[in-house]
Amino acid sequence: MTAAFTDVDAAVVRDDAHVVVRFDDTLFVGQAATVRRIVAEELDTLPSHGSAIVDLGDVAEIDAAGLAAVTSPVFAARRRGCRVVVLPPNAGPARRFCETVGILPIGVG
Repeated sequence: MTAAFTDVDAAVVRDDAHVVVRFDDTLFVGQAATVRRIVAEELDTLPSHGSAIVDLGDVAEIDAAGLAAVTSPVFAARRRGCRVVVLPPNAGPARRFCETVGILPIGVG
């Protein structure tokens, strides 16, 4: 199944036990509620043995609210036993911000 969202640049691909959530462009405070809802809804439907990738590779800019909107539901899913990997932004201000904060990547390695 694939889904797309209009207020943030996101796409979701899923099957019964796996999901990939991919974000593009920006993740800022004004989008945080939608981003959190997307990530939480997708991860909440995973079985405890499920796996997910949250791909921020094409995110150009992100702020603390955008990062928290992604990571809060990820940590909740990991506590339930799901294997969740968060891939950091590839370049630009978003990459520098995530390196400064030091929280990404999650679950890699």
